[in-house]
Amino acid sequence: MDELISTAAIVVFQYEILPDTLKYVLNACGRHKTRVLWNCAPAREFDRTYLTKVNILVVNETEAGMLSGIIVNEKESVEFAAKELLRLGCETVIITLGARGSYITASGVCEWIPAFKVDVVDTTAADDVYCGCLAVALAEGKTLAESARFASAAAAISVTRLGAQPSVPFRDEVDRFLIT
Repeated sequence: MDELISTAAIVVFQYEILPDTLKYVLNACGRHKTRVLWNCAPAREFDRTYLTKVNILVVNETEAGMLSGIIVNEKESVEFAAKELLRLGCETVIITLGARGSYITASGVCEWIPAFKVDVVDTTAADDVYCGCLAVALAEGKTLAESARFASAAAAISVTRLGAQPSVPFRDEVDRFLIT
């Protein structure tokens, strides 16, 4: 596993794995200086001292509230929770807000990324698509804002389709969607 981690541009995972596995991977990524994108979903308790090992944290309002201790429901509370998660050690925090878009923050960056307006059919894969496409864009060298917009476009496409795997768009679909 160390060889895979040491050669990866970024390691992406969510919280459907055991906490001990998550901690092991975070430590391994730290040893190899490999970037980590963690989607803390589904929301459940976690040792917040490990947030210092997370480069990019992606959370929704519930997850942001659980980790930050702040009730996230309005614009100000979103920004406050994101700052608290940065203070706890994450390098970058993205709070996804469904149809309201997302809020991204990192050193020198605080920006609201609007959602794309689409007819929603099924949101099952939206977070996974968002995180996977965010990682792709970041690995390609796009800025955080460009990456979040790319991920938002892919997630928007995914929610217009039924199912998890069948809803994941191909790259050319996302590129075309961003042009129109």
